[in-house]
Amino acid sequence: MKADVVVKSWPLTRDPAIARVIAIGAVEAPLDVIVLPEGSSWNRGILLRERDVALVDGPVGDGWLTGLLQAMYASDRIASVSATNAVLLRHWVLNVIGALDATDALAEWQARAQRLGLVSRRLS
Repeated sequence: MKADVVVKSWPLTRDPAIARVIAIGAVEAPLDVIVLPEGSSWNRGILLRERDVALVDGPVGDGWLTGLLQAMYASDRIASVSATNAVLLRHWVLNVIGALDATDALAEWQARAQRLGLVSRRLS
């Protein structure tokens, strides 16, 4: 299992489950990282994804994405999984209900997913 990652804090802790990195405002990123301008929205990165996507807004520990993916794929009914500084959004759900709204973005997205009978899971 792999996921794309949109990150607002660079550098990013590596994880074998990372497929592609999209960095917002990164100054010194490796050549294989897609860099978006400073101040870009999460949605710009989300729209560039090719699979499930993790949004990272701070430091994450070793194995962070692998853990999120394992939690998400424990059930087909899980739309998103979140942990400290990271949230993983399921690809097909994004295709059905769209990306984040401008205000209260994640909570609104999770509410739209819930109306489809899906759940969001928070890891401790």
